[in-house]
Amino acid sequence: MNWDAARAIGEILGAVAVVISLAYLAIQIRAQNTESKLASVHEISEGYRNLVAEMINPSLAKVWVKFLSGYDELNDEEKMQVIAFGLVTFKLFEEAYYQFKAARLDSYIWEGMVAQLSNILGSDGISTVWKSRKYQLSSEFVQYIDQLKTEKYEM
Repeated sequence: MNWDAARAIGEILGAVAVVISLAYLAIQIRAQNTESKLASVHEISEGYRNLVAEMINPSLAKVWVKFLSGYDELNDEEKMQVIAFGLVTFKLFEEAYYQFKAARLDSYIWEGMVAQLSNILGSDGISTVWKSRKYQLSSEFVQYIDQLKTEKYEM
């Protein structure tokens, strides 16, 4: 065997090794993207579950029911509670919005969250908190939420 043939075989083996390495890398990246997406869905879902679980607290549930009728019905301490709770809720939805835009949150999950948000924005209380605190959120998210259609909220 001459040196030219050996060199040609070496180049072919090197090229095959590069192709195999690239294929393996592509598989690893795909798996990592899938895991990242699942982690994002889990985080958003966990945050949402935690918010809903807060309503089990009888004192917060009582304030929340009162709040849904109108912000002006609340005393100052209750207003502080619902403003804080509303901001946490809006921040969770804002995070979900950007996860959805980055294709890390499936549309069926996002659409369910949007339906829930547009529903609660139909309450006088939430609508008041949204209008008074939306400046604390990104303008892109605010524009998206402001164009949602809402209907009168009913429990």
